[in-house]
Amino acid sequence: TKRATVTNVEAGSAAAAAKLQRGDEILSANGQPLVSVADFQWILHNMPGTGGEIALKVRRAGREGDLTLNLADGWRKKTDYGWRVSTWDLRRIALGGMILEPDPAGNSPTGLHVKNAGRYGNHAVARKAGVRPDDKVLAIAGIVGKATEAEVITHILNSTKKGQPVTIKVKRGGREMDFLYKTQ
Repeated sequence: TKRATVTNVEAGSAAAAAKLQRGDEILSANGQPLVSVADFQWILHNMPGTGGEIALKVRRAGREGDLTLNLADGWRKKTDYGWRVSTWDLRRIALGGMILEPDPAGNSPTGLHVKNAGRYGNHAVARKAGVRPDDKVLAIAGIVGKATEAEVITHILNSTKKGQPVTIKVKRGGREMDFLYKTQ
């Protein structure tokens, strides 16, 4: 079986700049053989947030070669970490249990909509405040421009303390609404 095979390279991404291509097998990163995705996660976990280089050994069309993946300064803040198990707690703490995703219609100023608002316990804080799935996020915690869920979570965690209020302005069915929930 092929391990660590590139399935997609987004235009303008660090992977595209490194010249990775669909179908490339990443054999190692910074000398660490890649047996599973956890190996690459370990490499990223140990990289500084201030940027840096990851030396990749790749196999393309049967030939091995070397590429360099450059991480930009502040890369951690722009990274989508929604797949991590720990994100559930970050969503609970900073977002009151919401899951924010790119707005499929693309007409939200932040570029986000509420995919889900938790229903139970501490994950239901935003829902209890009035937020609902499919709400378009117009502003949250002072963010009024394009943002990712990771950027919103990072901003809230760095700018508020436990129990402080967070304001969210949403659009639902043509109506703008303001809600307030507290961080946990």
